[in-house]
Amino acid sequence: MSIGIRHFVVDGENVEKMSQKKRQSFYIKQENSLSKYAGLIIDIADICVELVDRKAYKIIRIDWRNQGKSRGQPA
Repeated sequence: MSIGIRHFVVDGENVEKMSQKKRQSFYIKQENSLSKYAGLIIDIADICVELVDRKAYKIIRIDWRNQGKSRGQPA
């Protein structure tokens, strides 16, 4: 058994998978990697999953954050 983390941007009814690279550039480097959502209130969901053959098998935990307005200029 191994554990993986999947990241998602939630904007109202829309859910979009976010890469680890985008997540790190947004949180760690404070870059405008989510400029698509600039000025919008978004939520970030980090989902811990159990992996079987490198595929998500079972959800272990969901961490949910309200990010407020995203930084950057609209695309």
